[in-house]
Amino acid sequence: MKNRRPLVSSALVSALCCALSASAQAPSSPPPAKADYTHESAIIEKMDRVYRYAADGTGSKDISAIVEIRDEAAVKSWSVLPLPFASSSEHVVIDYIRVRRADGTIVETPPSDAQELPAAVTREAPFYSDLKEDQIPVRSLRAGDHLEYKVRILRTHPEAPGHFWGEEIFFTPSLGKVVLEESVELHVPASVYVQVWSPKYKATSTETADEHVYRWQSSQLLPVAGKNNNELLRMEKDPPTENGATLPHIAWSNFHTWQEVGAWYRGMEGTRIAPDDEVRARVTELTAGKTTEDEKARAIYGFVAPQVRYIGVAFGVGRYQPHEASDILRNQYGDCKDKHTLQAAMLSAAGISSDAALIGANVAFTPDLPSPGWFNHVITVAHVNGKPVWLDATAEVAPYQLLLPVLRGKQALVIPATGDAYLATTPKDPPFPLEDHFVATGTLDEKGVSHSHIVMNLRGDNEIPYRQAVRSVSPAQWDELMQRISYAIGYAGKVTNTEFSRPDDTTTPFHVAYDYEREKAGDWENLRIVPQFPPIELGPVDEKNLPILPIELGKPHVETAHAVMKLPAGWDAELPAPIHAKAAFATLDKTYKFENGTVIADRRFEVLTDKLPAADWRNYQKWYKDAGMEGETYIQLLRTGGSGRAAIEYNDEAAKLIHEAFQLEQSQSWEQAHEKLDAARALNPNQAYLWSNYGDLAAHYGKANEAIADYNREIGDHPTEDVPYRLLAATQLARHNTADAARTLHLLLQQHPGDEVGSEMLASLLMSDKDYPSAEATLRSSIEANSKSLRLKLMLATALLHDEKKEEAGVLLREVANKSDDAGLLNDSAYELADNTLDLALADEAAQRSLGILADQSSGHAGSSREALARSSLLIAAWDTAGWILFDQDKAAQAEPLLRAAWRNGMSMECGYHLGMALEKEGHAAEAANIYHLAESGEPGDNQDVDLRLISNRLSALAKTGIHPEGGDAKAALLKTRTFKLENVSVPKKGLATFEIEFSAQRTETVRFVHGDEGLKSMGDAIQHLDFKAAIPADSQARLIRRGILSCSSTCEFVLMPPEEALTD
Repeated sequence: MKNRRPLVSSALVSALCCALSASAQAPSSPPPAKADYTHESAIIEKMDRVYRYAADGTGSKDISAIVEIRDEAAVKSWSVLPLPFASSSEHVVIDYIRVRRADGTIVETPPSDAQELPAAVTREAPFYSDLKEDQIPVRSLRAGDHLEYKVRILRTHPEAPGHFWGEEIFFTPSLGKVVLEESVELHVPASVYVQVWSPKYKATSTETADEHVYRWQSSQLLPVAGKNNNELLRMEKDPPTENGATLPHIAWSNFHTWQEVGAWYRGMEGTRIAPDDEVRARVTELTAGKTTEDEKARAIYGFVAPQVRYIGVAFGVGRYQPHEASDILRNQYGDCKDKHTLQAAMLSAAGISSDAALIGANVAFTPDLPSPGWFNHVITVAHVNGKPVWLDATAEVAPYQLLLPVLRGKQALVIPATGDAYLATTPKDPPFPLEDHFVATGTLDEKGVSHSHIVMNLRGDNEIPYRQAVRSVSPAQWDELMQRISYAIGYAGKVTNTEFSRPDDTTTPFHVAYDYEREKAGDWENLRIVPQFPPIELGPVDEKNLPILPIELGKPHVETAHAVMKLPAGWDAELPAPIHAKAAFATLDKTYKFENGTVIADRRFEVLTDKLPAADWRNYQKWYKDAGMEGETYIQLLRTGGSGRAAIEYNDEAAKLIHEAFQLEQSQSWEQAHEKLDAARALNPNQAYLWSNYGDLAAHYGKANEAIADYNREIGDHPTEDVPYRLLAATQLARHNTADAARTLHLLLQQHPGDEVGSEMLASLLMSDKDYPSAEATLRSSIEANSKSLRLKLMLATALLHDEKKEEAGVLLREVANKSDDAGLLNDSAYELADNTLDLALADEAAQRSLGILADQSSGHAGSSREALARSSLLIAAWDTAGWILFDQDKAAQAEPLLRAAWRNGMSMECGYHLGMALEKEGHAAEAANIYHLAESGEPGDNQDVDLRLISNRLSALAKTGIHPEGGDAKAALLKTRTFKLENVSVPKKGLATFEIEFSAQRTETVRFVHGDEGLKSMGDAIQHLDFKAAIPADSQARLIRRGILSCSSTCEFVLMPPEEALTD
């Protein structure tokens, strides 16, 4: 549909300012007496839009502006001006585009610099759209300049003969720009009728003998820099009204009535909806054996929707007239009006009447102004058995009568074949209950590996994207597709044997089934698991940034989940308490039971209303917490030696208290956790996991000796438990008591021969002491018990390489690189394959797979905050690995962005050496010397001595050619690159606080307060606007998580932590 572009400038201004696609609001509040624009990136000093129409519907629009460019971000934003136009009926005239310097000099950009390109929609559907775009690179634009331009778009052919319409919006705070002055003018012939609609903006009007002129003025003088979306919305008088859509501030049309609009479109349809012999023949074939109107309508919809490919062109882009029904049938594709036309023709051939319905998807609507401009879509109203049946065939795989949510409960203009058009409202509710059902049935072995069969049956809105995705791939790609979906919902295991029901058959729910393998899900080191439930797509309210718009819950629907996990023989489980959270807007029930060695969990979630008023956020937040939506509660597993209960004293109430202490530890409620443990101790001082939890609390408080004593007592009371040995060894290693840690791990392996985690810890300890033969023996023994463990095989390969056994190591590394779907294992195997010149091609492939997995997992926000930090640390390593492999392939230019990202975010000696080598290869020796100098003081790795020697050799080689680093204190310089001063901010209080930052390749996405002085929470917005120069590769889809410490006294500065330090924060 029109997407608001008939002779209006909103689309152009949107493209130019990167803002006007957002919701327009009412006039903003008056500014302070003297507004502070210090932090604004750009200021629009003046913007004028002038529309002129002739009686036949032709005309022009003039757009002129003066913009003060204040920083590099504004230079980037305004350096190219895009001018969209419809090439068959419009052309662009550039009066001037110029840059005015502070000293008065002017740099002109000639019109000949414009490059005409097809717009995105035209590239997708060139036979359906004539929308193009002139792109003009502004010459010599820089910070401190003023950009001035004036362009005209001339319409030489009317969109509808004798008719015109349009709309405009003004800048308001939520659009994120300061505008000192803007105006809109509308010029229409004095003899031509026009209706103008601008209920909140008063126009001044003048008349001459020839024309009637309307003029509106506005400004947006409130500072907006540093404000988040909610803060900007709070500055508005009127929030968005309809699904986030907002009415324009000004609209106009020379249609007198809705009946006139309907008559115009009926004329466009003409006889094109009349069925010919070819259409009738296909209808006869489709409806063979069907006797009722309902059966025939379903059969026709079942053909037009999935079998006639939808070309996603909005109603009115390029043209309003549909093709002939017979042409659409032969071509087997069409846009929305074409799909309606064919469907109407086929229904007519079956003896069923139908009407076109013009509707706006995600477009606000008012009945007060008759105009085609409110509509961007065409659907069908069939009259089946005397009742209206609303059908939209463009979704292709939506069940019969199911309209997409953006079309439900919306006013539409229904245009019957004869008689007057009329406004009607689409059904608010779907034609059947929306229900999704999820069943996971699995088994868990003693090593923490689960094998599950997962089945989903989806009915309603959620089935549509699944059907669309499955239609887009071949059956050979089903596992890959389901793997990506699994990552997106936070499931990091391996998907195989995927089955989908036929996506075109919408008569039954969409069926999905696959096998799923996951190693050590949940908190396996502490024998805690969670049910295999799909996520619920609801989030908490940020109480520091309360909502302005209604809280969206999704359309009323039901989701059920049933998770079954068979435990190893003889194991027991401590189950969480059931949850029954009920509110007027949603309910959630979750229950657990343990039967015959199997954990069974059930969850039923129902949304009762689609949204809540923002003012009800407290009720929502209470329900959210009562429903346990903040995180899945762990199920504590117990190794019990086959009796069904622990081998020594066991007390149900003590076990429950210890489990509650676990949960309190997760939320860092240390004192409350200690109270729970004390209560459990009073009931049974020998209860399993009591003393290991005391040890965890002691370790948290830095009381290492006390923690060691607690872990030893747990081992003494329960020598068959494996977790306390690991915790004890980790604490001993933290105190550099390597001999004690080795003894502890040997004891663990005596109790649990081949224990995978214990073997890894001991082998790592042995290799750090360069005792590679002993490490090799430990790993071989563990691999006998864990023959599928690729992690152990990778560690063994590393030990073998140190022992100069490259051939056997190569076999193991190739196995890991070919079989693993773990990003860390892929990265490490790729590095070793390349670094030891064993298989460069496979190394490159494994490194790229590792990056792809990390991108999928990080963009899907899988796992806890700690897991996200660990993944980010791995991502930095993976960038370095992939870049170094490219360098080895003589692709230094491709390697540099990856290596620079690894150095900028990791600042390790090894990353600095790799980046320096790439820079030298590209001819940037001076920069390489500076990087080497900094890298000498960078974060040390496992091979610090080797890295320092390599760096020293390169500095010496460069010095012989006369190239030296700039010098200075390298450690201070590295710290400076991680330190950012917060300029011109009000310091709320003195103190320290830790924040977590999420970066994408484009921007700083989010900033989250982690811990510290609560009074500094409000500084998150200021931190988000810092220029961190994260240097994430431009084509990366990954999200990088960093932590930093904010320190405030008279001023504030923010220091990013090294990634490894953040992991221990």
